[in-house]
Amino acid sequence: MQVLRCIFPDRKGKWNPQLFTFKTDGSDIRQVITREQWAPGGHHPNWHPDGEHIVANLKPDKKTLRFCMVCYDGSDFTVLSEKRLGSGHPSVSGNGKYLVTDAYPGEPVSLLNEEIPIRLVDLIADEEENICTIYTLGKGKGTLRLDPHPAWSRDYQKVCFNGAPEGSRQVFIANLSGVI
Repeated sequence: MQVLRCIFPDRKGKWNPQLFTFKTDGSDIRQVITREQWAPGGHHPNWHPDGEHIVANLKPDKKTLRFCMVCYDGSDFTVLSEKRLGSGHPSVSGNGKYLVTDAYPGEPVSLLNEEIPIRLVDLIADEEENICTIYTLGKGKGTLRLDPHPAWSRDYQKVCFNGAPEGSRQVFIANLSGVI
């Protein structure tokens, strides 16, 4: 999977992101998400554990960021939830039931106290909860941005993420075995 961003002479300053997949030898190149699909907004594509699909934040209605899924060849485009707002860096559990993500400061689901929620979305029940919040150095603190970037453990029982609750970058693990 590769995100391609390019600036065309007639589109001053726009990045024109697009998503492609291909085999490891560079053959079988497929455009998965066109620049027209991405233009209203979107970010952070990630492989689904089935190895066939990609999960990403996109605005399919051109207004609202949603968690979406598409097959590696561009087919089978699906909005994973019409009720849950997309945000951050989405990652789906092995059984496809749960999605974990964070948020960027300023996104509608982010908190006002400069802490970032680690969100757990039940895609079957279409419910969500914040499993925790984490301070990430905030905006404009003169440091490089720190995204929590949650990721599942191999057994899909724990989530690893970044934070800086005491001003020092750290890695945390949340055990979700009693929650999921």
